[in-house]
Amino acid sequence: MDNVSVAAAGWYHSLAVKKDGSLWSWGSNNSGELGDGRDQFDNKNPAKIMNDVVSVAATNERSFAIKTDGSLWAWGSNKTFTLGWQFDATGALGDGTNVDRNTPVKIMDDVVYVSASPTHSFAIKNDQSLWAWGDNEFGQLGDGTTEGRETPVKVMDNVSHVAAGRGYSLVVKADDSLLTWGNNSFGQLGDGTTEGRETPVKIMDNVIYVAAGLECSFAVKTDGSLWAWGSNNNNYQLGDGTRANSSFPVKILAGMKLPKGITTGAPLPSKPPSAIRVIYNLDTLVFDQPPIIENNRVLVPLRVIFEALRADVNWNRETQSVTAERDGTIVVLQIGNPVMTIDGESITLDAPPKIMNNRTLIPIRAVAEAFDADVTWDGANRVVTILKDF
Repeated sequence: MDNVSVAAAGWYHSLAVKKDGSLWSWGSNNSGELGDGRDQFDNKNPAKIMNDVVSVAATNERSFAIKTDGSLWAWGSNKTFTLGWQFDATGALGDGTNVDRNTPVKIMDDVVYVSASPTHSFAIKNDQSLWAWGDNEFGQLGDGTTEGRETPVKVMDNVSHVAAGRGYSLVVKADDSLLTWGNNSFGQLGDGTTEGRETPVKIMDNVIYVAAGLECSFAVKTDGSLWAWGSNNNNYQLGDGTRANSSFPVKILAGMKLPKGITTGAPLPSKPPSAIRVIYNLDTLVFDQPPIIENNRVLVPLRVIFEALRADVNWNRETQSVTAERDGTIVVLQIGNPVMTIDGESITLDAPPKIMNNRTLIPIRAVAEAFDADVTWDGANRVVTILKDF
């Protein structure tokens, strides 16, 4: 396919996000990992699953997606693997159950990065806090226990990047230090031993990116050098020219050219988008719930925009609808309804009103233009500009 911005591969299924934010999946579907509402029906060709997606992650029979509003969604197998490749009852999706899902289910908000493995998963939130869930046989969640978690639990703060391996974990802190913990049978923690760790141990400094395999680990440092450690006895997977395991980092390459846009301390590869600004007649509007993008439309809290437009507003709790009036023009919107009326005439919306964090969000362009305002969108800088003469 064309116009793909990011992709992820599980064991036998694949995910791709196109530049318009649409998510597509194909391949095996044993546990609903394609997210198309079916089980046991594989897809030979990509099928559209959802919109407004910025990042994805995939593991064995499980998928994750981060949407433009920062919400994390998961679907597929809800059982983790133990190191003996046995299914474990611990919820792997993070939704508090052990039930497989063949359509996406929301897990948490304010997420900028997700990493998934057969045993456990991590999410980094916008405030750089790290959250974990899944199997915890070797303390790989980093919460100081060996108790599995069916919902995300906070592990630590000031995290810029994370990678989940099979039963072990790699974390880059905001100061570029690398911490590891969990299973260490092949030296994959990089601490010079094969002793497992239930709490983080510092390995090295000046790290900006990490990746974890089943039992081998990789790190990219700020100077562009690539380092590897852990299991190496299958197919020379460390890249050091030997088949010997290494319990400490070994330099593999120098002068790697890092992907454009990577900076120290940023969640990789999914850097959170900048906040959406709304400028009304040269004044920047202030919202207690940040604007979001859904189906390529900007939604904002209704009170702020209607007050700026000097419209009278009435909220009907029973019908979950809002009526705004100004100078004889009457606009009616309803939560979840893609139809807005202007003086009784129906207008179809690309994104219907919704409630988020106890605030009603409405499509700003449709509403502003209903009251004869001029609206422009600067996608590069994520700025909505509204001009209205009174």
